[in-house]
Amino acid sequence: MSGASISNIEWCEYGKLDYGVSHDLTHGIEEWRELREVLHSYGISPAGTCVEIGCGAGRLTNAVAADFEIVHACDVSEDRLQQVRKVPHGEKIIPHLLTGPTLPLGNDSADLCISTHVFQHITDLSVVRTYFAELYRVLCPGGCILIHMPFVGAHGISGKLHAVAIRRLKETTKRLVLALTRMLIVCGWRRLPWKIDHYTVFEYREVHTHLKQLGFWPIELRLLSRDGIHSYVFSRKSTVYSGVGVASPGRTQDI
Repeated sequence: MSGASISNIEWCEYGKLDYGVSHDLTHGIEEWRELREVLHSYGISPAGTCVEIGCGAGRLTNAVAADFEIVHACDVSEDRLQQVRKVPHGEKIIPHLLTGPTLPLGNDSADLCISTHVFQHITDLSVVRTYFAELYRVLCPGGCILIHMPFVGAHGISGKLHAVAIRRLKETTKRLVLALTRMLIVCGWRRLPWKIDHYTVFEYREVHTHLKQLGFWPIELRLLSRDGIHSYVFSRKSTVYSGVGVASPGRTQDI
């Protein structure tokens, strides 16, 4: 199994500083309402056990817990987990502190695995691959994953040459600033004059191939248009397909 992602450095610190919109429970209810409709199109009625990777302060977790018996809320920030315990449906939420991509659940123990606005912020793609393998392991046969991942064509990301060139320049600059940010955080600096995080744009072909090799099938990309266009991967743990391993590392944006 892969170890922790280096991006945990900034996200643990941002959890302490309470950055972001992770507290917006109304936004989470609206987001879950739309995602739940997609699950219904798969013939899946929310019930049983759900696992969420990157729960933050519980924006989406609270809404999901209204429909599930148990939600295992996983995050790298202990401060965020303290917050998720206090949401209205907190009695149905079991928080888990992650120090790496291994999930603290048994095999075939979850009906749904969900993650939104998280995977793109993980610097190490080996960690993303391990998370997918872990999702497959903990899902019951026929269980579903619902994973938000940025792809070209969504999130305002264009595949046009000039747009790609500008994006590459921004990514290079951001990597340099992020390296400095992590060094300052490790050295004890807390309140920096900026907030910066890693952002990956994934290649769908690579993600599709990797999931199929693990044993997920069918695999579908959905573009949902609430608050802009966002891309989500939906798939099920097949009851008939046998995985053949994981894909080898590719380019920076590949799985």
